[in-house]
Amino acid sequence: MRREKENGEETMSQMLEDAIQIAQEAAHDTHTRRKNDNKQRSFVVASLGCYGSALSNGAEYTGAYGEQVTIDCLIQFYETKLWAVTSSHPDGVAFETIPSHLECQALAQLLLSSDDWKDPEASAWISFCCFYPYHTPADLPSVYLSVQLSATDIK
Repeated sequence: MRREKENGEETMSQMLEDAIQIAQEAAHDTHTRRKNDNKQRSFVVASLGCYGSALSNGAEYTGAYGEQVTIDCLIQFYETKLWAVTSSHPDGVAFETIPSHLECQALAQLLLSSDDWKDPEASAWISFCCFYPYHTPADLPSVYLSVQLSATDIK
């Protein structure tokens, strides 16, 4: 079972790296064709979904991952993905539709502890899953989570 997980992680990492490389080549080709138009270059941003999307059980909408999912588990999950995408040097990383406060905390910790994000040119952002105006599935105002992230000095 452990070997299957390792193979799955290797496959996922390779797919992420390949996707970024393909997107970078397409952006470069587009920029080369537009050179005479004096247009700005295209940017390649890696988009990483929430932990729940890997579970395939609807938890991506609720953030109800179970008590066994700890902040360390979430950090490990994203660390593997983040390493795979940052090794390909995208222009940014988007963590999208995050439904849980714990997941938001894990991402903040991971980004603050990673040397890749100490570079002022590095860009990352987090978008939240909201069911009704401005509230996450855990009924926290998304503004509350944004303020928490701002307080952690993620720029």
